Amino acid sequence: MFDTVTLVAYDIDINPNQLEGIIPFTYLDNDDGSFISKYSFLKERINYKYNLQKKILEMQLSIPKMVYGTNTEMLTEIDISEFWIKLHTTLKEHFNIDVNIEQWKVKRLDISYNFKVDNVGAYISEINKKNLSKRTKITYNENETVIFKNKSSSICFYDKEKECINKKEPLNIIEQAKGILRLEIRPAIYHLREYSIDRKAVDLITNAFFTYIVVKFKINELLKCQEEHEDNDLLKALDKMKVADIEKVLGFNRLVEIVGEKTILEKNYYKNGTIRNRKELIAEYNKNIKQQSTKQQQLYITLEK
Repeated sequence: MFDTVTLVAYDIDINPNQLEGIIPFTYLDNDDGSFISKYSFLKERINYKYNLQKKILEMQLSIPKMVYGTNTEMLTEIDISEFWIKLHTTLKEHFNIDVNIEQWKVKRLDISYNFKVDNVGAYISEINKKNLSKRTKITYNENETVIFKNKSSSICFYDKEKECINKKEPLNIIEQAKGILRLEIRPAIYHLREYSIDRKAVDLITNAFFTYIVVKFKINELLKCQEEHEDNDLLKALDKMKVADIEKVLGFNRLVEIVGEKTILEKNYYKNGTIRNRKELIAEYNKNIKQQSTKQQQLYITLEK
């Protein structure tokens, strides 16, 4: 449902003693000539920014990481109240402050969704064939990440397991991420205002806003692109077989298509042992692509009305 959020609250009075040991960035305010001290620091996976004189608190964090300890788990509507409880408990522990939930405004809110699939690379390969109007498509590491973006917002699909491996996450987290095709949408600030003019967190961190964004960005229409193709079979086989063996299978099959197996045998194009080897490789190739299903599951996000 959601992942990274940046929250801002005003008129938050934090005692400087609670910030002891943190060196602020101090500058001269051009408006009134007073000195402004800004604190910026990381504490327990939360990025904090605090303006001491203007009493503005900003914090960026992962909602599922606060609730579950990891963002491989997908947040549900039931978890939202748990998130607010943990957030305000954390602020009490860190700074001995109480913040009313109504005070929070959203500066950034990433929408996310986990699809559990058999072959993440095959799905990303299919999505990569799409082009979206007024969005630039960016692809990283072949079948690992596809991003559709413009200047203000983005839609991203990526392999969650590979991301966890690259970030050297614990083995149990990597195992949880196996087979997860991750969707992340970063709406523009005007999308937030369209739904809540004041960008109130209590209005935006909701299942209703999640549904609004999925519909607004036409995600289910974008997902209507998974069909079974020969290149998907190839991707499945690459997960299990050596490239050299796959080349032998494809080359032999092509030769059979052109001249026929009978001609190959009669003219002794291959030794008997080589023919036997090719037959074994073809059987292995067919077994691998069938094991990983012959048709991709159609992806779809079920939305509540």
